This record gives sequence, structure tokens and C-alpha cells, in this order.
Amino acid sequence: MNAPSRQGKTKETYWRQTSARCSESGLSQVEFCKREGLNPSNLCWWKRMLAARDAAPVQTGIEFEQDPDDEQKENYWREIVARFSTSGLSNDAFCKKKAIKAQAFCWWRGEIGRRDSGPCLYRPPGCSFR
Repeated sequence: MNAPSRQGKTKETYWRQTSARCSESGLSQVEFCKREGLNPSNLCWWKRMLAARDAAPVQTGIEFEQDPDDEQKENYWREIVARFSTSGLSNDAFCKKKAIKAQAFCWWRGEIGRRDSGPCLYRPPGCSFR
């Protein structure tokens, strides 16, 4: 199956559906992409892009503001990421077990890594990461 060539919602919808099928397949991303005839790098990029778009607080009984710099929210996600690192589970399995959104988990996992790595020492032209 080939990705649509048009930009916009059609492409986003395609990759949302493809990402969901990958998660539900029980296969690794690489195995899924081989089966579907997709480039694993494209799927990985789209999963990150969609996660960033969808990043939102998870309903856990703790009410958060939408501010990504909120210390309470960051501490909550640091605890979740720490639990994941000792769980031995895949991202999808961990998120299902904890009933959290996989997109939000993946975004926060990456965001915490970026925050912990410090400022970007080399910034290629057009790079918007801090």
C-alpha cells in the first residue's frame, strides 16, 4: 500500500490509520513496514509528528493546564517514563496497560530526553529545536 501523494488532511488521515494498524498488528514497526511496503523512517517520522500534534494531558484524575512547561505535568510524565524504563514492555503494551495515550507518552518521552540533553550545540539551518 502506498501513501497518498497529496499534502494535507488526506495524508495525515492515511498516516493516522497506518500508525493505528501498525500498533494493532503486534508486529515491530520494521516488520509492519516490510509487510505493507512502507519505508520505516516515514512511519517513524509521521508517528512523531502526529504525537506532537496530539500531545495533550491524559485523563488520570489530575487536572493539568495546557502549558507544556508546567512543573507538575513534567514531574508526572517523568514518573511515567521512569516506570516504563523498568517495565520491560513495548511502548504500546505499556500505554495500554496504564491506559494512557501512546501519542502523549511518546511525545513526553522525547521531550524529557530533549530537556535532559541540554541546549543544542549545533543547530543546522532551519532547525527549530531548542
